[in-house]
Amino acid sequence: VWGDYGIVRIPPSGGDYEPYMPADTDVDNPFDFDFDSDGNMYIGTANGTIYHRSANADTATLIKSYGKWGSPMRYYDGDLYWYTKNDTVASAGGTNGLWKAPVPAEGDTISPASSTQILSSDDYNPSGLAIDGMGNTYLMDGWNADTTVTTSELVRVTPTGTVESVYTLPTENPNKAVWHDNKLYVAAGNQGNQIYVIYLGPDYATGAVPQ
Repeated sequence: VWGDYGIVRIPPSGGDYEPYMPADTDVDNPFDFDFDSDGNMYIGTANGTIYHRSANADTATLIKSYGKWGSPMRYYDGDLYWYTKNDTVASAGGTNGLWKAPVPAEGDTISPASSTQILSSDDYNPSGLAIDGMGNTYLMDGWNADTTVTTSELVRVTPTGTVESVYTLPTENPNKAVWHDNKLYVAAGNQGNQIYVIYLGPDYATGAVPQ
């Protein structure tokens, strides 16, 4: 949770949440987080940095020290993805757009030299990312590029950087999303905590529409 709440966790059986990473301890202002299949945790902060917390550790280590405010992040298949925006002087290691880098070995960090830009664009302002099983990245582009108008378009970027408009969402300002079991779960921002489930069908990588 971004702000003064840190990260909490809720058991699978439900019930009250419990503290997991208290606010302003290892990580300041967590903005996004994800896990790999081994239970390692990756935390993106509000200022664009990324931390790594091993499954068997109690502390987090900084693995990406540069970035810009409001940069969403996701893990997929050994790589960390993030979207740089609002970077008018390219101080975040390059131009605005979608980036990825391999998870660094222990003791190493992500650098501009180790990163690959998938999409260079000033047209999107996503607050969240989701990556499907074929490596397409969905942008939760809740605000248009000038941050004054909310949008409803579900946009995705293919692994080669092609932009596709997939669907008009039944909500404006999509905020965060996850991909699970061939479905996209989209949280609506500032709209009553609504969550939408979108199924794109078995051929979702070939221009599919929701079913």
